[in-house]
Amino acid sequence: MKNWTENIYQETNQLWKEIGKPDKGYAIFFSPIKINPELMIIGENPAGNDEFNEEEVAIPQQHDYQIYDYPMAANMKKIFRFGGVEDNLFDSVKLNLNFFASKNVEIISNQDYYERIRHFSENKVNEIIEKLNPKIILAEGIGVFDKLVRIGNGKETCKPVFEKNNRIFRKGLIFNSISLIGIPHPTGTFGISDATRKKIGNLIANEIRKNEGDVC
Repeated sequence: MKNWTENIYQETNQLWKEIGKPDKGYAIFFSPIKINPELMIIGENPAGNDEFNEEEVAIPQQHDYQIYDYPMAANMKKIFRFGGVEDNLFDSVKLNLNFFASKNVEIISNQDYYERIRHFSENKVNEIIEKLNPKIILAEGIGVFDKLVRIGNGKETCKPVFEKNNRIFRKGLIFNSISLIGIPHPTGTFGISDATRKKIGNLIANEIRKNEGDVC
C-alpha cells in the first residue's frame, strides 16, 4: 500500500512540474487511506492556497473534515450531523476528481493543460477506487455524480429526489457493484437551506445504514 500511494504522489508531482508548477499546487487525499471503506467521498477539485509547498505534501493522518472548518468541511459536517452519521463522515476516504488545485473548476478548466490533468486524475481516481474498493461513493456535486457515472461505466438507477425543482439526491451504480450517491455542492452555491441539508443528511444516512448496494 505504501509503495502504491507513494507512486501516485510522485507521478502527480512530476506532472505538476511538467505543466509549469501552477501556484496552487495539487492535493490527492484529504483523509487517511484504508481498504474497503464504507464510504468514499469525491469532490470536484481542491481549492488550494497561496502557500503550496511540494515538500509538505503527505497523506493526512486525520480527516480534513474533522479538524478543519473551511466552508466545505463545515457544511459536510452539518449535513452528516443532521443525518446522525457524523462518525461515518470522519471515517470516510476523501479525494477529488481532479488533483490540481484552483479557486474553482472554471478557472482550471480554462488552462491549456486541463485535458492532460483531467485524464491523468480521472485515471488515477479509477485506480484508487479499484484498489480501495469502497462500498458507497458520495459525489460532492451533481456534476461530479455525472462524471463518476461516465468514468465508472455506470448508470443512474433511481429517480432523483427533488426539492423546489432542484435535484438534491441521486443514486447510481458504477464499476458494476459500487453504489454511487450524489448531492448538490455542499457549500450552497445555489442556496441550500438547513431544511434541505437535513433532508440530504437523512437520505445519506439511509444509504449508509442500509448498506445493501443499489436499492431504490
